[in-house]
Amino acid sequence: MSKFKIIVDSSSNMTEEDFTEKDIGFSVVPLSLFVDGKEYIDSDLDVASFMKEASLTDSRVSTACPAPGAYLKEFTGADNYIVITLSSKVSGSYNSAFAAKGLAEHPENILVLDSMGAGGSLELLVEDAVAYIHQGKSLSEIEQLLSKDREDDNLLFSLEKYDSLIKAGRVSKFIAMVAKMMRIHPLGFADKGTIAIKEKLHTIDGVLKRMVFHISNFVKGTKDRICIISHTFNEEAAKKLKERLESLHEFKKIIIRKNQGLVSYYGSDKALLVSYN
Repeated sequence: MSKFKIIVDSSSNMTEEDFTEKDIGFSVVPLSLFVDGKEYIDSDLDVASFMKEASLTDSRVSTACPAPGAYLKEFTGADNYIVITLSSKVSGSYNSAFAAKGLAEHPENILVLDSMGAGGSLELLVEDAVAYIHQGKSLSEIEQLLSKDREDDNLLFSLEKYDSLIKAGRVSKFIAMVAKMMRIHPLGFADKGTIAIKEKLHTIDGVLKRMVFHISNFVKGTKDRICIISHTFNEEAAKKLKERLESLHEFKKIIIRKNQGLVSYYGSDKALLVSYN
């Protein structure tokens, strides 16, 4: 039995194969997406096929967070559990995990943390949690440290389409219409768990340059820092961003991930997200 197990939801874009620590347990709890009543489980999902189906429907694509029972059944095989979820401002995943904690036999051994982000925001906290576990920190100490780390983590993103966010009520139709008419590529960021716009740019290359600028301006001394770039069918831009960052900084590591179903749907084609601490 492991002393610790880390659990994330599928908004992390991680799979169990991505986690290579042998002495720490790990699992991914999937969210669900619905197209015309058909359920797609956000694990081992053919994202291209799902995105095609979602683009063809006239009805609203809906999403559902994991039920408390999905988290509850993962509380096995370890002494302590660290659950990291999608921002509670955009999903009920955190509330569901917290409800599962209340149903568990030993809730005092379970930490449930709202990442206040998505994608790489969760993975950065996973990386931090692993480091603290190896340092011999207690669960209560890890909770305090991760809560502080969460405040230092950053998420920038660029989207070419806003259809899904409009349907979900995350972005106003007026903002999306103006962006489309003026051919603007807004550079967005996560602001305490919600979506906000940092700059309005006109080309994807301009977006990449400003991403590099903001990361360089924030990060001082990168040898112990991690950067995670995720994309939806936009590997070229992801690699270009990685190359530009590597030419300027010596990060501990820069990881490129493909967006899974949930992040792909809300970000649409060509979405690019970068998380860093």
